[in-house]
Amino acid sequence: MNKTLPVAFAAEKYGASEETVVRSLAMSYLITFYIKANIGRTAAICNCFASASAGVAASITFKRGGSDEKIKAAVKNVLAPLAGLLCDGAKPGCALKMGLAVTQAISAAVFALNNVEVRFYDGVADGTLEYALKNLSVLAQQSQPVLETGMANIALEKEARYKKVNCAK
Repeated sequence: MNKTLPVAFAAEKYGASEETVVRSLAMSYLITFYIKANIGRTAAICNCFASASAGVAASITFKRGGSDEKIKAAVKNVLAPLAGLLCDGAKPGCALKMGLAVTQAISAAVFALNNVEVRFYDGVADGTLEYALKNLSVLAQQSQPVLETGMANIALEKEARYKKVNCAK
């Protein structure tokens, strides 16, 4: 997901200074890379939502004057509800996931700025952002073999169904 556009649009909407825009873009990319490094390049979870939307949520929260705690809350708010969003390799479908990720990032930032934060017992969320990322990473890595097998079976079944329909013509 291109993090630059949502961050730039938010900067324009909130009238952020050039320095704030540069800092928020840097934060967005650093958080994205940090999460990708924790989850891994190949994981069952859609990296678009997991890493990029977290970077956008942090950036928007920062631009709105959120403290470090509010920024961490925004990242947790974006990760927890979408932890089950799978990477199914559906490239045209990725655009829809990107739109959902941006929408979730904006909501997560607004919630955090209004003192709403997912807590310890909320799914993969945990007491700290670091533990939440660890939980998400475990989920992503342990579910990868199941996803690969399932997606391969779906692709084979779809191919057989396609051949059956087209050969019958």
